[in-house]
Amino acid sequence: MYLHLTYFMLFILLTLLYITLNDRDQTTTIVKLDMVRHVEAIVGIKIEADENGVLTVDYHGVLGKVYNPLTIASGALKYYSDYVKERDKEQSINKFISSADWLVNNAKDKGVYSLWEYEYPWMFYGWVSPPYSSALAQAKGLQVLTLA
Repeated sequence: MYLHLTYFMLFILLTLLYITLNDRDQTTTIVKLDMVRHVEAIVGIKIEADENGVLTVDYHGVLGKVYNPLTIASGALKYYSDYVKERDKEQSINKFISSADWLVNNAKDKGVYSLWEYEYPWMFYGWVSPPYSSALAQAKGLQVLTLA
């Protein structure tokens, strides 16, 4: 189990690194990544912005295109970085604010706290059923809202 978790975290970190280093605004494609021996975990994941600049992830197959809280928060941080570096300042700040708005509007109220939950089953670990959450998504989301 810990080996699977390690591979999963490595995948997330590589995805974030790829997004951060990639200067293309609209589309990022991850070609192939074998996460677990004998299992082709992810092939051709496509990350693209919706009409407001909020990133979506197309997992293809059963899942299709979804909003992934970690991807949205990571994209928002990239938009903010572009804004600070004066790359298309107006466009970058508009996409950043749209992403921050998505995070605010999609936080699930749990009474004394809120969470960004994933609303689709996750193929790792035997198809985890929604809703579930990610500590990394919570941290990145809070970072976005602090900057906003």
